[in-house]
This record gives sequence, structure tokens and C-alpha cells, in this order.
Amino acid sequence: VFLEQKPDLERETAVTRTEITGGGHTQLRDGEMVSLDHLLHMSLMCSDNVATRVLARESGLSHDDFIARMNRKAVELGLSGTRYFEVTGLDERNVSTASDIARLLHAAAHDPTIQGITTTREYEFRSETRAHAIRNTNRLLYGSYEVLGGKTGFIGEAGYCFATWVRSQGRDLIAVVLGAPTAATRFADAVRLINKSTVP
Repeated sequence: VFLEQKPDLERETAVTRTEITGGGHTQLRDGEMVSLDHLLHMSLMCSDNVATRVLARESGLSHDDFIARMNRKAVELGLSGTRYFEVTGLDERNVSTASDIARLLHAAAHDPTIQGITTTREYEFRSETRAHAIRNTNRLLYGSYEVLGGKTGFIGEAGYCFATWVRSQGRDLIAVVLGAPTAATRFADAVRLINKSTVP
């Protein structure tokens, strides 16, 4: 939804306390000037919810319009089990299904910008005041798989979640793990799903 607004990703904007409050772990600071491109990397690579909130604010849409557009996009993609109430995924009222997440990842990773960022292992940049170094939370990027996209997620109500699109033995596979008990098990479960699907 953000990218559909055709933003100038080189444009810089200030992070505010509004986005930081309740946003969870972040490297961003109140008043820090950061480009939309850097914020998009933080949002997609390491689930920085503060960065995501700033992007939604800078989209040109109101908060309510942005969420409404997210829900319209879900309908357009045929995600019948998906409903959004806020932009980051922190609200437990946001719901989806494994099949919907797979379909969403397939659509999102066809966007070259999203695919490029979600398959980047490490990313460094400097704002006016500070240096930043972020690592992608998708551990499969550091293994032997050809990864075409992916995203991790966690809140207490949902557990540790993970969706990834890989190319293995000439086949494209999307694995979705929801409600894993630990960060490590979501990746182990995804690897088992992939390996099971590639057995001749």
C-alpha cells in the first residue's frame, strides 16, 4: 500500500515520539531524520515497527485510510481470512491464515523493491546524527537456499511466525509457520516443510 502511493524514497522525514511510543524495539530516535528508503529497509528486514509507522504517516494517506486500503488490498488478493486493524501487526485484532500469508508473500515478492529488500542480509546507512547497521531476521538467507522473499513476525498472542519463498531443486516453494514457541523453531519448522516438499 505504501509503495502504491509512488513515494519518493530518497525523501527524508523526522521520526516522532508518536511513532516511538509503544512501537517496541527500534534503533530510531525522536527527531532523527531518515530517508523513506532506509525506513523501508528497517521495516521489512528487521520488523522495526517505528519505521513502519513513519512510512504509513508519510504515505499521503490518513491513518484510517491507510488501514482501509490494506483491507481493500486483502480483498483484491483474495485473502478471505485476513483483516487489518493497524499498520504494524502489533495489534492482536489483526488476523490472517497460513494460506493467506502465502498468497500475500507471493504477491509482495513480485514487487522488485520488496523482493530486493527482503532478500538483503545486511544493510548499513547513516542519518544526520547516527550510523545504523541492521541484519535481516530471515535466517534462511544465511544458509544454502535461494530465497526470493520472506518476513518474520512475533507478538505474544500469535507466537513466532515466519513466511518465506525459496527456490529449491528447481521448484518454487512458500513455507508459512504460525504460532511457533520460539524464534528458532519457526525456522526449523520452515526447513522441515521445504525439505519434505522437495523429496522426490
